[in-house]
Amino acid sequence: MSSIFASAISCRSATLMVGYLVFVSMAGRLTQAQQPSGDAPAAALRTVAQTTTQSTPQTLPSFPLHPPQAFTPHAVSSPVQIPATEPARLPLGPAEANSLRPQGVVLAAHTQTPDAPTASPAEDALTPEKIASEIAAIDAVTALDAEAKKELVERLNKASKWLQDEADWARRKSELDIQVASIPEQLRVVYEELAKPSPPTQIDFPTNPTVPQLETKLAELRHQVEIDEAASKTKDDEVENRIKRISEITKEVAEIDKKIADAKIQLNTLTDADLSSRIKQLEQKARLRGRLQQAATLKAEQQRWELVAELLPMQRDLAKRNASNSKKLLQSWQTTVDTWRKEESKRQAAEARRVAENSHPALKSLATKNAVIAEHRIQTAAGIERLAKTIKEIAEQSKQYEESFKELQEKVEHAGATSSTGVLLLKQRDELPPASQFHAQAAFVQKAMPEAHLKLLELNQWHREMSDPAEMASEMLSSFSESLADYDQQHVLEVITGLLTDRHDFLDKASLDQNTYLQNLNDLELANQALADQVHEFRQYLDQRVMWIRSTEPMRLRDLQQAFTGMATLASPSRWLEVLRISGGELLRRPAGAIAVVSLFLLLLLGRARLLAVQNRLTEPVASDQSDTYLPKVAALLIAVVLSARWPLLLLAIGFRLKYAAGATPWTQAVGQSCLTTMVFMWGVELMREICRRDGMGERLFHWPVRATSAIRNMLELTLLLGTPLLSLLQLSQFGELAGLKGLERTLFVLAMVLTTLQYGILLRPQGRLLESLGTDETYHSSIFVKLKFPIWLVAMVAPLTLAVLSASGYHFSAYQLSARLTETSGAIIGVLLLHHMLLIWLDVKAHNFRAQTRSSGEVAPQPVASVFSFVSEDGEEAEEVEDQANTTPLVQSQLKSYQEFRDLLRYAAVIGLLCSNYFIWDSVLPALRVLDQVELWQNIEKVVEKSGNREGNESLITTERSIPTTLTDLLMAVTIFCGTLTVSARLPGLLQLTILERIPMDHGGRQAIAILVRYSVTLIGLL
Repeated sequence: MSSIFASAISCRSATLMVGYLVFVSMAGRLTQAQQPSGDAPAAALRTVAQTTTQSTPQTLPSFPLHPPQAFTPHAVSSPVQIPATEPARLPLGPAEANSLRPQGVVLAAHTQTPDAPTASPAEDALTPEKIASEIAAIDAVTALDAEAKKELVERLNKASKWLQDEADWARRKSELDIQVASIPEQLRVVYEELAKPSPPTQIDFPTNPTVPQLETKLAELRHQVEIDEAASKTKDDEVENRIKRISEITKEVAEIDKKIADAKIQLNTLTDADLSSRIKQLEQKARLRGRLQQAATLKAEQQRWELVAELLPMQRDLAKRNASNSKKLLQSWQTTVDTWRKEESKRQAAEARRVAENSHPALKSLATKNAVIAEHRIQTAAGIERLAKTIKEIAEQSKQYEESFKELQEKVEHAGATSSTGVLLLKQRDELPPASQFHAQAAFVQKAMPEAHLKLLELNQWHREMSDPAEMASEMLSSFSESLADYDQQHVLEVITGLLTDRHDFLDKASLDQNTYLQNLNDLELANQALADQVHEFRQYLDQRVMWIRSTEPMRLRDLQQAFTGMATLASPSRWLEVLRISGGELLRRPAGAIAVVSLFLLLLLGRARLLAVQNRLTEPVASDQSDTYLPKVAALLIAVVLSARWPLLLLAIGFRLKYAAGATPWTQAVGQSCLTTMVFMWGVELMREICRRDGMGERLFHWPVRATSAIRNMLELTLLLGTPLLSLLQLSQFGELAGLKGLERTLFVLAMVLTTLQYGILLRPQGRLLESLGTDETYHSSIFVKLKFPIWLVAMVAPLTLAVLSASGYHFSAYQLSARLTETSGAIIGVLLLHHMLLIWLDVKAHNFRAQTRSSGEVAPQPVASVFSFVSEDGEEAEEVEDQANTTPLVQSQLKSYQEFRDLLRYAAVIGLLCSNYFIWDSVLPALRVLDQVELWQNIEKVVEKSGNREGNESLITTERSIPTTLTDLLMAVTIFCGTLTVSARLPGLLQLTILERIPMDHGGRQAIAILVRYSVTLIGLL
């Protein structure tokens, strides 16, 4: 009964299926009957769904999208496959196809007749081959214009790229699935490996080894250490970045899901009514498939990162243990090889010396040379061992600084600009090695490298001569025929052959050792330079950030209490007795130097009156009809420098002895450094005081107003009285081994800045003696100092006061560094000022001599206006003019023009000198001066030829291309050089006229021609 019922159901189902197929077939034929027959492009076929009634909305077939299944370590899923289902299509007739051609319909690569069967979903699937066929069909059509073709092909290329990305993502997902499935096995293996004890370091040293065998073994071990360290670093990075990567994947998946939703919406709005819509539909389908596969792959990766939370730390520990074992093995082998090399070289040297001592006098020279070669190998072995240790230390330092740099960057990034961060930056900055350490290492390599090359060439030359010891012994036998005539010649030949064979063996090993030594020198140079660059980068990073981060807490009452404690510590009698003991010991050890310093001090002290008389005589004005010379003016300045060196000389001697004494302690070294720093400051102040003394160089030679020099002199005397001891105490308070000195250092710094503010405020106040005297003097009344006296006074007051406030607010390190740069800037200004005045005096001497020469001829000579302070004049015009230039000769006019051009040149040179000096002074402090280096405009490719030496000592030239960026700093420097060239070229003929042309017997026209040529040449050089 049940079988009958089942048969009835089967028959009814078959009947319904046949009826459904007949209905579909009739509907298809009715639809075809309504359209003309003919070939139509496959890319422009219409769907049956588009021929339905108008009430039915047009819909596109949807992809069966399913989210990726959950993955387990024991189940591996296949890549997501998205079936590309498309509706059935009907061909177009010729009439309709022709009506569509003007609208840009493209003939497909293959056509079908009206009776052709509709393509199945498998045949119409979206594949790279289908994309390629569509591109080929579009390229074959001539009815489309080039722009339309280009747009369609670009879309199809994008679709092909998305399909390729889908395949790549699927391949990556398969790899991730395999990794996920293998996690339990990896855990088991890692557990077993970590449970095993570390194997002991055993060295299977070969018997009777050769140097190449040992060097090859060491190279293999070094390579293995590099591999293990790289694996350890990779695992460290994976452990540190696991949580971060999971967070990134979560964000990426969320963004991709949004893009997938947008892609589905856009796909539902597209139809394939025409060619452009169909191509867009293909592109969107490919994009959707790529996005889905990407999302599935990222989820698989996220699952993998979540499952390896226990595995990664264990793999990291195992990798670190392997790296540590590799290092220990390498170190053991290196020590063993170095010991073997030293013992072997000593054994060979002893044997060679024994043979030389027992040799016949006629053969002693041969044996002695063997001993020399063998003994040289002892030195080479010691050098190889020393260089290997140095290279190892540099490598460890480089790794330490790299880890510290990375850790510090993370702390700064997460902690921010806090006082604890500033303290950390300062601590790290103090621990960096000085640049002198790298310079000393580089100097050693530069000195040792040529010597090692020459020695290697010498050894190779001897080795080539010893290529056949037996043949060479036969050739040398005749030279010993007379001295060894009483001995058996065959025996003599055997002895000579043995000596030459030993030499051949010695040279073999010595050459290999020398090659190793040379290679170690090269490795040392590279490692030293790499470490120097690393430390320089680290220092720049610290300098750029430590300046703008609070280095300590704001100043409070306890800082004043610490200041009193620090003063009591500094005034401790035991510490100054230690200074007296060290200085007294140095005095007794080297009494000649101390006697010389004291004698020179007494000579300067007792001979001061005589030196002042000589200086006054040198600065006496010369009569108008006599010639003047420039050297006495320079001698007067040198006398001022000598007179100002009395007390600085004593500080220099004491500071040098305390800092570099044989038994110097950290405290005495700090006292010595304080004396040296104070010496520099005192010498500068004393020099300016000598120049500004009453009836001194400032008044007699530079023609400074008397009231101005008096004001400056009073300020300098106050600075010597209060500023010098304050600076000394400030330097001593930086000795970090004593308690309470930090508060003392900041208190002294604030007091120093307040004192500087008061001094500048009194000296530069607008109604003060200095600026009033400059304003009433006819030479300086139009100078920029007088015109901007109020802003200058305000800046001079605010700058040190701001530094005091910064220090009290907690930015003590920043304030201290800025104050040092301000002091250096003041020194640069004074130096440029003195140099400018000395050059103006030289021009004044030239004008005086020219006036004296032309006075007898009756010509109108230029006035001695060179001493005018043109550097600060408003427009650079002369303060005095020649009243009647119409009556002057061309020579006088040319001379006047030369004077004016030289003054302009001095003014511009002074300004440029100040700018350049201030740039180098402030460059290491202000990151704003280096921010322009980060703006790259373009890249330049340059070919660099370098010499490279191999282990045999042969050199070869290697040409490499190096990319050098052109930054905004380079552009500004080029513009500055261009403008400076134009300025200098316009005024350089005046300098040429005053220095060279006036000494050459030449007419005025020739001088003009030379001046023009020089101007054009300088301009061309500047442009190039």
